[in-house]
Amino acid sequence: MSVFVNGDLISENQIQAEIERIRPDYLRAFPDKDQVAQNSQMRSWAAENLIESQLIRQDALRTIELPDEEAVRNRLKKLIEDSGGKDSFDQRMSESDVNLSDVKGDIATGLQVEKYLELIRSRVVTPTSLEVDDYYHGNKENFIIPEQVHAAHIVRHIEGFRDKAASRLEIERTYEKIKNGTPFEELLLTETDCSDGGSDLGYFSRGEMVQEFEDIVFDLSIDEISPVIESPFGFHIAKVYDHRSQSYASIEELHDHLLEHIIEDRYNTELELQVDLLKKKAEIEIVEDDAAEMTRPETTDHRPNDYKKELNSLLIKPAGPDCNLSCKYCFYLEKSDLFDQSSLHRMDLNTLEELIRQAMTQSGNHI
Repeated sequence: MSVFVNGDLISENQIQAEIERIRPDYLRAFPDKDQVAQNSQMRSWAAENLIESQLIRQDALRTIELPDEEAVRNRLKKLIEDSGGKDSFDQRMSESDVNLSDVKGDIATGLQVEKYLELIRSRVVTPTSLEVDDYYHGNKENFIIPEQVHAAHIVRHIEGFRDKAASRLEIERTYEKIKNGTPFEELLLTETDCSDGGSDLGYFSRGEMVQEFEDIVFDLSIDEISPVIESPFGFHIAKVYDHRSQSYASIEELHDHLLEHIIEDRYNTELELQVDLLKKKAEIEIVEDDAAEMTRPETTDHRPNDYKKELNSLLIKPAGPDCNLSCKYCFYLEKSDLFDQSSLHRMDLNTLEELIRQAMTQSGNHI
């Protein structure tokens, strides 16, 4: 795939790099999607990210003055420091086949984009205390503090320490000492495999510890000591020091966080509006690999003008009256008879049915 944004190329290599950048977060968010769907959506999102970045960059270069030399020098100095010093910086440039002039040019462009985004952020109106309060009460379900306990445990591990039978024997001896009056806190220091201060677990919610441990600990009363608990890690004796019921974080605790969140949300809205405006004015062409071959006569693969690729799949892309794409491969351009009332790329159910019907007919019903 290649993308042209007002004539500027976004290459396949750039798209692949963006896919790799978003991949970790994407897979965490959508782990259950099949691989084909994942790859398709990541590719689409990567291209969209790069289109939007290119539009912002182009508008910044058009509307923001070039930074002065001192600003560029200061940013270059910081870049060299962050690279580990001049020698390391020079080595990286040499390996990347980049010269200092190119780096300074990229820095200048980056500063222009930063200034452009700062101007968009300056449009954001700081929310009033009443607006913060309204947001808190309208989204209160997001500010639940789950049930928590504060506990400590004596533990005898299995793996890397001793076999299971030996661990069980040791923890049962410890439990007998507790039953006979030895303070739990005294044994917590001398008869546990937590040598790094990890015996006090602090406050934790359900889902943070192994199930076998949680099932017993969350049913204990304050200052109650558990029987011996077996888990995949070994054997435990726990004591609960505090138990907090589920509650809501107060608006006083959250005020500064909510203020920042609302400001950031408003900034993102302003940025999206700006990008949408730029898209409406832009000429964006997305060329798939096969389409690129068909539309570039300068390549060595000279195909006749009436060349038609065998149709074995059909992509229905969302489009509306404001569609401003000029994709050379777009099948809408050959369906002008479907747009009697308007020459714009409008898709309604009747049009969709007709497109599918024609495509199925052309393909011999094997799509």
